[in-house]
Amino acid sequence: MLGFKPEEIVGASLAKFVSAKDLKKCWKALKDVFRNKKITNLQIDIKDRNGSFTPVEISGQLIEKDGEFCAQGTMRNIQKRKEAEMALKESEEKYRSMIDQSMVGICMLQGTKLIFANKKLANIFGRSNADELIGKDVKKCLTEDSFNLVKKVISAMYRNEKVPELGEYVGIKKNGKQINLQTFSKRIEIQGKIYVQVFVIDATEKKIMETKLAERIKEINVLYRVYSHIKMAQPLAHTLSYITRDIIHAFQFMDVVQARIVFDGKTYTSSKKKENFVHKIEKPIIVAGVKRGILQVGYLKSLPAMEKVPFWPEERKLVETTSQILGKHIRSREVLERHKKIVTKSITGIYIATDGILRYVNPRFCKIFKYSKNEVLGKPIHNFLSACSCENNVLKRTNLSSFHCSTKGKQKGKTSIDLDVVMQRIDHHGQEAILGRVHDVTLLKEAERRLKGFNEELKKTVAEKTQHLEEANKRLQSLNEMKDEFIAVTSHELRSPLTSVRGYLSFLVEKESLEELPEPIQQYLLRAYHNTESLNYLVNNILDVSRLEMGRFDLQLNPTDLIQLTKSTIDGVSFQIDEKKLKINFRNLTSSKKLMLKLDDIRISQVLRNLLDNAIKFSRIGKAITVKLRKTKHFAVVEIVDQGVGIPKAKIEQIFDKFIQVKDVDTRYKGGAGLGLFIAKRIIELHCGTIDAESRKRHGTKFTLKLPLSVKKK
Repeated sequence: MLGFKPEEIVGASLAKFVSAKDLKKCWKALKDVFRNKKITNLQIDIKDRNGSFTPVEISGQLIEKDGEFCAQGTMRNIQKRKEAEMALKESEEKYRSMIDQSMVGICMLQGTKLIFANKKLANIFGRSNADELIGKDVKKCLTEDSFNLVKKVISAMYRNEKVPELGEYVGIKKNGKQINLQTFSKRIEIQGKIYVQVFVIDATEKKIMETKLAERIKEINVLYRVYSHIKMAQPLAHTLSYITRDIIHAFQFMDVVQARIVFDGKTYTSSKKKENFVHKIEKPIIVAGVKRGILQVGYLKSLPAMEKVPFWPEERKLVETTSQILGKHIRSREVLERHKKIVTKSITGIYIATDGILRYVNPRFCKIFKYSKNEVLGKPIHNFLSACSCENNVLKRTNLSSFHCSTKGKQKGKTSIDLDVVMQRIDHHGQEAILGRVHDVTLLKEAERRLKGFNEELKKTVAEKTQHLEEANKRLQSLNEMKDEFIAVTSHELRSPLTSVRGYLSFLVEKESLEELPEPIQQYLLRAYHNTESLNYLVNNILDVSRLEMGRFDLQLNPTDLIQLTKSTIDGVSFQIDEKKLKINFRNLTSSKKLMLKLDDIRISQVLRNLLDNAIKFSRIGKAITVKLRKTKHFAVVEIVDQGVGIPKAKIEQIFDKFIQVKDVDTRYKGGAGLGLFIAKRIIELHCGTIDAESRKRHGTKFTLKLPLSVKKK
């Protein structure tokens, strides 16, 4: 059994073969044997030659051999028996679990005594577990009448008489509440004993539903009659009258009930008498979200039976449902009537065909083909449309929902016309059909042919004109280059004599020289000097524009204190400020005395001077100009704000264009070539910055410069 030879076992310790968990049990059994006790059916696991454990059953007793007492035992392999027991245990647990988890109560009766019950049965009778039922008489779980019936059925089953397997009884829960039960009973025999197996269902809810269903039969019948009146063929007034007449049949007291519908100002009643309601139900008739009327059902008199509840919930629900049905029906009628008008007055020919035969056409279809309706209906579609294969394509290719084609048509008198046809598959009275839309495009096709010829002529003309324009553009470009060159040369030529004149005047306007001259001469010289300054500024602007246009405008970037540069520029316009009696305020909002940036100080000064000149030029006498300097995370920001005439909103986007000046009543005498802001914008952009303007007419202007704190030359 263990795979050893006898000599390998004799003399070895018992502990070598017995599993550790069974060793204590084994020693105890040996002690019992030596106390002269017999052992039987001792089950332990022993180890074989391969080290595997096998379950065995041992019996042993004390014997005398050669004058000594020793233990004699027999051992039997019980591996298969153990496996069978395990399988049986698993099977029992499985079936027990299935029975306990069943949605049906299951029990076994011996006589009227419960010998088995599952969890569901305990739940049905309000018990926490099945043990509360097992061993009890079913009399404690049933009403007296039901118990008497059960006894008769069980007695008949014991006598092996034929009885109905299905039964309905009234049970009693633990809390005393009665419940309706439905059962399925069967006689079974186990080892010669007779039992009754019963499957139990709690049918209480089902009984309630059956009762409610019986109560609602009248309501359903009335709703059916209401629905039968909702036909599009009959007038709406008839429908409303029939509904008031039929709805009252669902109410308890037919003799004193009346129904009334008020819709679009008209009233429809179930009787000719118009009396006030003592009790009534009223529901609105809502069509497409709009209240258009009301449905009222009520009693004209109060009866004793109405004291507690004059209307059942089912009656209220019936009135509400009927009002909703009416609202949807009226909406459908109005939509249908609208669609009929659309189809009838459509400028598109519409038809429906089944099996290639025309079943419906609208007036436009008849007008297109110049036939009457009677001459068209029932005729094959190919009598009117030449390419009738289009219809077959729609029917055969099931993946197509619609099909579009151009084809020829035949009018009355065999006249051929061009048609554009769209077809789609539809259901027509339960039969597969084609809905077609037909457009007469004869005139359009003719217009297309004429347009095609016109397009060809137009292409030739456009090609000729394009060639002329290209030649003119080349000439214009040449002239533009000549203009730029002329401006550059002229500016240089002007600059030389202007510099000389300006130099001589600068000596004359010095303080010592001026004091020797009469007062009028002093004023003339000062004006002449400032005019040469303005002329020099204009010539420089023209040269700058020329350089910008030719791409020769270079920046000399150096570390510069923007605060000091701004102050210096403001000092440079002090003469104009004083002359116009203006005030200028400088605000350093950076909380620093220096703001170092890498920029072209001459060009930035030119920009600031330009903006300050504009502010002075367009400011009224005695007003103030404010210059603010602040710093953000990435930019140094300079704001120049004046209280001048302002710029119209429509022209604010044009002020940075070349040779542009805003001209109106306030600015037309101010002068200037319209180059300053153009140059300023280009200089700021070359510094990778931005310049913006905000203004309101007669409320001043604000220019905002943004210069990056770290700039790279463009």
